[in-house]
Amino acid sequence: MQPVPLISAWSKMSEVLPGHGYVMAQTVLLAYAIRGVPNPEDWRRSPRYFLENGAFPPEALGNRAGLLHVKSRLDEARAYRRELDQYVNGSSEIDPFQLGVRAGRGDEEANRELERIAEYRKAYMTPLLARIGENFSNTISLNARLGLALRDTEPKD
Repeated sequence: MQPVPLISAWSKMSEVLPGHGYVMAQTVLLAYAIRGVPNPEDWRRSPRYFLENGAFPPEALGNRAGLLHVKSRLDEARAYRRELDQYVNGSSEIDPFQLGVRAGRGDEEANRELERIAEYRKAYMTPLLARIGENFSNTISLNARLGLALRDTEPKD
């Protein structure tokens, strides 16, 4: 999802289903990822099935073309998510986690950069953007299941 539609959709969903961020993020991302998938009948129930079972439906698991499509769309969504990171951090090249590690080791330059980011975020971070960032960063289960499904459908030599 592109940044503006993501923010708009997330704002409304947060009103309707407050407190279910991680689950909503996975469901929304999967619904986005299956749009345009080959053999859509194999994927139609994926968002709900994943929500209820933490896995892809059996009929989708053997569909390598579909799995690759879903991976491509999730990669696209991650790129859009990085655009939001760029907005709230002031740069797409900044990795606050790595800066924190470096600052913890005594790197003064990293410390100054973290302070600069903190000041920048005061001006640009909103509670909604913070929730989007947290919830969409925690879609590990979806990505892990996709990775396993792709591994299991790799052509055998």
